[in-house]
Amino acid sequence: MLFAPAVSEPVTARRPIRETLAAISADLLLLVAQLSAIARAEVGIAVGAARGGLVVAMAGAALLMVGALTLVAALVLAAVALGLSPWAAALLIGVLLTLAGGVAVTVGLESIRGVRLQFPETRGALTDGVEWLKTIRR
Repeated sequence: MLFAPAVSEPVTARRPIRETLAAISADLLLLVAQLSAIARAEVGIAVGAARGGLVVAMAGAALLMVGALTLVAALVLAAVALGLSPWAAALLIGVLLTLAGGVAVTVGLESIRGVRLQFPETRGALTDGVEWLKTIRR
């Protein structure tokens, strides 16, 4: 169980209803605060994992743009010079950069898709809290 109840005396002891309600209210506030902290931590982990994939995808997009510009330069060189050597080299580099950019974008997007957004710690804490509340109600 993730949470220790804040009850200072056994549940079997008789105490006034006002004290019991105050204790339950304090315990519920503590439970909400702890669940909120767990949820914030899990969201931070998920965002951090997605951030890495996004950086790779952005780098891939930049490589795609460089590849496309190089291909355009190759076409211009082909039209102007009609010589095989300058534009053939530019065309080869453009194709390689475009392929590399496509691979990087694919890897980055797959990394983003792999981020899990299920928050098992928060779910477990909620389940523990509900079970604990059921024991108080009895």
